[in-house]
Amino acid sequence: MLWFVSFTLSWYTLGITAAVELSSIPLRGLTLAIANTGSNLISLLIVFISPYLQNPGYANMGPKIGYICELGRNAYSIHG
Repeated sequence: MLWFVSFTLSWYTLGITAAVELSSIPLRGLTLAIANTGSNLISLLIVFISPYLQNPGYANMGPKIGYICELGRNAYSIHG
């Protein structure tokens, strides 16, 4: 809980602020909508797919799922 509160009050808003401030004034609302929709869709996928990838009855990856998450983050940071 302490981590969540500190993250929300510090780094969490940085992505939203950057997405809005980097776009032109007429497109700020649309840019924010696209950024939030993409973030929510990816979060939804992670929340629903992660348990199936970790459980022994399905993919049985366990903690190795971190490699997939890190690969996605690296690909996004190189592309973005």
